[in-house]
Amino acid sequence: MVAHWETPEVKAFEKQVLEAENQIVKAISELFRLEKILDDVCQEIQTSLGFDFVGVSLIIRTRNTIEAIHGTGIAKTWVNRARHYLEADVGLRDIQADIVKTRRTEIIAGWDSRFDRWIYDTFQHQRFRRIFTPILLVQDQAGKVNTNWFEQFDWQTRFKPSKVDENRHPTVIEIEPFSADTTFKVIGTIEAGYENSDRAISHETTIALAQLLARRALDIRRARLPYVLETIVENARNILDADLTTLHFFWEPDRKRYVYESRTGTIENPTLLREVQPRPDGLGWQAIRERKPKYIPDPSQGHTDLTLEQFNPAVYQEGARAYAAYPLIIDPELSFESQETILEAEGKVLRSSAVGVLYVHINRPGFEEEAQKWGNLFADRAIDAIWHAHTYQQMRDKTRQLEMLHSVAQSLSQIPENG
Repeated sequence: MVAHWETPEVKAFEKQVLEAENQIVKAISELFRLEKILDDVCQEIQTSLGFDFVGVSLIIRTRNTIEAIHGTGIAKTWVNRARHYLEADVGLRDIQADIVKTRRTEIIAGWDSRFDRWIYDTFQHQRFRRIFTPILLVQDQAGKVNTNWFEQFDWQTRFKPSKVDENRHPTVIEIEPFSADTTFKVIGTIEAGYENSDRAISHETTIALAQLLARRALDIRRARLPYVLETIVENARNILDADLTTLHFFWEPDRKRYVYESRTGTIENPTLLREVQPRPDGLGWQAIRERKPKYIPDPSQGHTDLTLEQFNPAVYQEGARAYAAYPLIIDPELSFESQETILEAEGKVLRSSAVGVLYVHINRPGFEEEAQKWGNLFADRAIDAIWHAHTYQQMRDKTRQLEMLHSVAQSLSQIPENG
């Protein structure tokens, strides 16, 4: 007689979980390569296109900012100094934030009202001619990244200058949608140029830069926390044979939303995932508050086949017949006394937002007991992985903040005292 834990089904689950762990560990290891990747990208741009300097700014989601992270040439000097909020108000946006929001590429010589005056004057930017362009990813409706879109894209006709005020913008280039069922996602910007405002940046150079960035954006993506979360979501779907899995992490109290969201699978109405905020009585908040996975339907709670339709009609209408919520709580000191405490972000929740939830949807009745067990095990491993990835990213960001404070202090100390 074969022991229960030695059956082919159990061994298959064990193999899947082990393979998933290996993939997640590999994804976390990519975080340590970010500086090397950014340096390679800058060097490739500068060498192949002949620019005098190249700077990379990345979006820091937890602060809703775009920040200078790496640079070559004179762009090194404003690394860790330039940080700008991604303002919704157009009139308050810096140039980098505007590039993120509009997805436009701009070539500018001299002053522009969106520039930071202190940075512009301190580093004598009046002598530069620069190109600002977004670092783009293309995603389908399921959230999957298209890894070769730039090879199929018609750059000559769909990436072209638009008619603008020549006094303000020497060149503005709009990028048209790739297709009706895909979306552009901006993860950062590139600023490259010459220390001579008379040197022109041709449209051929602009296209070459955009193509190079589209390719290297995939490398940058793999060295960021969202890629770790994507890897977790994909493996959760495979292990539990789910139709849709979504992961939501790092609760932002002020906006009542999660900073990081990832999904994989099929759903007829993708906007449903983006537009619906966490419900006060939702399964995810129940799982977080009780610190344990929650299932619908759950026979132990007296649920029937109609429970899901009554509890969450939107999910039911999309085809799900059962779904689970696994809490992702990185800070063990957090306590949730009520749903209102979580949603209103009082107490510790306001100070620490490292909470999230992993949802698993299946279009068949119920989760078998074996699937629940392996789902619980995988969720525990996922929490450990997110903790390591999140902690490393926080340490890296704090190091950059200290470097920024040091460089700003040095600059202030060099300002002559006003007699």
